[in-house]
Amino acid sequence: MARLQTAAKANKSLEQIAELLCSEDFLVTIEKQREEVVEAVYRLIEKTDDITVFEIAVTGYKHNKKGDMDKSGTTTNVAEYRWERSKQILSFQYKGSGRIIIGGTYHLQPEGTGTRISFEATIEVKIPVFGTIIASRIKKDMQRSFDTMVSKIE
Repeated sequence: MARLQTAAKANKSLEQIAELLCSEDFLVTIEKQREEVVEAVYRLIEKTDDITVFEIAVTGYKHNKKGDMDKSGTTTNVAEYRWERSKQILSFQYKGSGRIIIGGTYHLQPEGTGTRISFEATIEVKIPVFGTIIASRIKKDMQRSFDTMVSKIE
């Protein structure tokens, strides 16, 4: 299992960042910047004053057993996101085949004139021999996506 913990400060208010993270286009745009992604689609599931639940379905090129990209076909993976305004947390759970389990949270905290965004994730790959290598690659991709996200917030 791999763990990722990272944080950054953004010069926007907590409300502005929460609105961006839950918007239809923002995380989809971040996903589409990854090399293997062909399409990303947002679907709102529930919205109340305190909770917003949505999914992002990402269609990307398949990967071989070692985790290398294989452009001979595509696969679609879905992640469900849940924003809890009262807790200032956006959590997500990757809904895959069961061989790759990814979950995590974004914590938003006011800091000075901006907001601190803390991100934690766990990646478990249940594939013999290559699981650790694949988890490490996913972790690096998630770090790059976080860095891209923070730069787009600014």
